[in-house]
Amino acid sequence: MNSLDDSSLEEIKAAIESEAWLRPHFDIGEKYVRTKSGRIAYKFTGLDRNIDSIKSKARIKLAWVDEAEPVTETAWVKLLPTLREEDSELWVTWNPERKNSATHLRFREAKDPRVKVVECNWRDNPWFPAILERLRQKDKTERPDSYDHVWEGGFKTAVEGAYFAKGLADAKDDGRIGRLSADQLMTLRAYWDIGGTGAKADACAIWIV
Repeated sequence: MNSLDDSSLEEIKAAIESEAWLRPHFDIGEKYVRTKSGRIAYKFTGLDRNIDSIKSKARIKLAWVDEAEPVTETAWVKLLPTLREEDSELWVTWNPERKNSATHLRFREAKDPRVKVVECNWRDNPWFPAILERLRQKDKTERPDSYDHVWEGGFKTAVEGAYFAKGLADAKDDGRIGRLSADQLMTLRAYWDIGGTGAKADACAIWIV
């Protein structure tokens, strides 16, 4: 987050204003949201450029980190000690991309019983609009290599333009990817996904099957 325009400020404003019983209790300005009693205020801080400023904050009851996939381990190490209240909570929402991301390892792989993981996708949205359903179906048919990541919360496994992306997606759907016992009599074949040799060349992958 580089500015308030990049934050969830407008979403929070809209949510409060949509509830008739809630709106009278809040003072909502252009760049702030707080209760009229003064007991609760929303603060917005980026975790990429302003991470050190968060260490001075106190009495945080709820921290919500949205779009948390790129948050680094350094940022988590600095953020978590600011939640010093015994009943404070941390909410983290993100669309996963990498199995080795700091966010995935710290939360989805957590052994702490106090960490609760909930997978929430399009089918869990009772107000899922028809326009997004049409887009979802279109992606499922025309972009199967990225569908799981975009719509089902899967990891980002295919790079756009990769030679074998569609073939691998089809093989996964057909159940043709799995573990087999080694057979000494079978011939091994090497398949090369050549990345190129130019200045913008990507990695070269080798598959032995």
